[in-house]
Order: sequence, then structure tokens, then C-alpha cells
Amino acid sequence: MGWTLNSLDLKLVIPLHLAGLFVLCMVCHGELSLARPAPRHLTGYFLTISAGGVLGGLIVGFGAPHVLLGYFELGLVLVLVALLLVLRTRSGMLVMPVAFAYVTAFAIYFGYKQIDAYDQSIVALSRNFYGTLRVRALGGPNDAHTLNHGAIRHGGQLREPAEKRRIATTYYGIDSGAGAVITALQARHASIRIGVIGLGTGTIAAYGRQGDVIRFYDINTQVIDFANRYFTFLSDSPARIELALGDARLNLEREPAQDLDVLAIDAFSGDSVPAHLLTIEALDVYIRHLKPGGALLFHTTNRYLELAPVVKMLAESRGMSAVLIEHEPTADEEDKQLLSNSDWVIVTRNQSLINLPEIRSRAKDIVLPRGAAHWTDDYNNLFRVLK
Repeated sequence: MGWTLNSLDLKLVIPLHLAGLFVLCMVCHGELSLARPAPRHLTGYFLTISAGGVLGGLIVGFGAPHVLLGYFELGLVLVLVALLLVLRTRSGMLVMPVAFAYVTAFAIYFGYKQIDAYDQSIVALSRNFYGTLRVRALGGPNDAHTLNHGAIRHGGQLREPAEKRRIATTYYGIDSGAGAVITALQARHASIRIGVIGLGTGTIAAYGRQGDVIRFYDINTQVIDFANRYFTFLSDSPARIELALGDARLNLEREPAQDLDVLAIDAFSGDSVPAHLLTIEALDVYIRHLKPGGALLFHTTNRYLELAPVVKMLAESRGMSAVLIEHEPTADEEDKQLLSNSDWVIVTRNQSLINLPEIRSRAKDIVLPRGAAHWTDDYNNLFRVLK
């Protein structure tokens, strides 16, 4: 998938990609039409076409993730289909070989660039049902590893010198909304309990102290494996670390109340938003696990969606306050401290927490768009929150 690679110019790739698919699909459908049998054989004809579609879906959905580490099947199929159709081209149709040559050349180029991009600075690469994970070694002023799911960074860690490994990075820096709330609570309590939906690299564990408990929820076994194997946030933390594998909402619905001071919901950075974690019903589940003065932290940083108003609507439906803390690190902080832009929405009934100077001085009100509606398990509208 071209949009997962920084080495490809999307303004070039998308039109070429669509043009290539259009040519191949038109010709393949033409071949199917020419192969249409007599009426008495149409049942078997259409059944075979349907079976082919099912087989293709199974191969891509279940076979490819176990055979190919990256999304290479698209380039491979484009090349193979183009070559197959070239062999079937009728001699008098000169335009067809030209079209197929174009598609083949594009597919080969696309495949080469994709494989080349996966090879650059890759420490580990794995693919499963949930997508492709990459651990990359960064150059520049830092010795650092990052965890990427497609084009989205899900955390990173400074590696040398060793004392930098416990520095909270990316979206969780000390000046982020998450950092502000966690450090404020730690300054006022000897120990706290933190829940986190979305493990990533386990960066929030960098805030853990002796006596603290940090419980992570994640559905992807590969994320848990990579967080333990290639990053040390979990193993270095003095806090007690707990990992719950499975859908976070289902786990929280089944568990007894966790009595959390903070529950961070960090699952909305990608282009595929798990809407079931952002509904009124989900909010009720989260509230059940909070202490009376606890806080929910929604990580709403997203390239494509404006999710802060959705969170505010949910908060208001349950009589809770919601404020936004934005953090934009300097270029030097991005390079040397591995920090990233972040938006965190704080949701709580504890007005004294929001009024703390270190939070109130940075908190922003969230403006609701006209006609905004609560998201529920039966209703959500991503088009209304597009940026």
C-alpha cells in the first residue's frame, strides 16, 4: 500500500495506481465477458466467478499475512496479471501491449520502491491480521528505535546513553497532556493506578514509580512481543506492569472495577479508528473503572479526524468536564528528545484536577460544531469529523 511509505510521492502513485487497476480490471472483465458460455451453463459460470472472488479474499486476508512480511501482494499481482494478459493479447491490437507494458513497468517500479523502503533501517518487521509492524533504527543525533504500524508511529525510545531509556518520548512527553496529568497526580499521591488502552512501545511505563500499577490493554500479540523484545520501557519500570491481551472494551466489561486514577485511551492515531471505544456505552465502561476523582485521557492526535469534539460530547452526556491540552515540540525537541505533536483530552468530574495551575494554564476549551451528535454503539459519523 503506497500510503504506508514515505519514499513514494502519493500525488504520483495514486493516479498511476488507479490507472493501472482500471486498465487491468477492464481487460479482465472483458475476457470474462468473452468467455461467457451458453445460457444453460451460466449457473456454473457465475458460481466459478464467485468462488474466485472468495478464494482471492481468503488468500489476501489470511494467506498473505503469513507468507509476506509487507504489503507486497499488490505489486506482485499487478505484474502477474499484466504479463498474463499480454500473452493473451490478440496480434492486431497494438494498443493493448503498450497499456500492459505501462502497467507492468509501474508495478515493477512500485514493488521495488516498496521493498526498498521496508529494508531501510529496519530492525524488525512482522505482519499479521492487524497489519504490518516495523521497528526502525533512527539515524541523526539519537540512537533510537521507533515502532510503526503502517505510516503511523506508535512510540519510540532513546537507547544511548542508557539513562535516556526511561525518558518518555513521542506523544507522552512530560509536557504532553498525558504527562501533565500523570505527574500532577504523582506529586499528590504516594502511588497511583494507571490503565492504558493501546500498548505501543509501553512508553507510559516510563512514568512508573515503586508502588504504582500500570495495566495495559492491547489486542495485537505482535505489539506485545515487539514492546518486550525491542524496547525496555516495560522491563525498566519500577512500577508493577500488567498486560491484558484482547479487545480492551470487552476486557474492561468483564473485569471487576480496577480503581484507576488514570485511564488513557490511545487507539485513535491511525486512519482506522475503533469507533466502539469512543461511544457513550464505552464511556460508561471506563467510568466504572475510575476512582471518584480519577481522569480519562483520550489521545486524539490524528492526521485526518478531529476527535476532540466527539470526546467532549461524550463527557457532557455524563456530566463530566473535558479540556484539551495540545503540545507542539520544537524542532530540536523532535530531533533530540524524540517528541511528537500531541492532543490529549482530559475528561473528569474532579474539577480540582483541571484547576491545578500546571493543567489550567495549558488547558483549552473544545468548541463543538453545529449539529454534533453523541456517538453510540448504534451511531457514529466519521465524515462529520474529517479535518
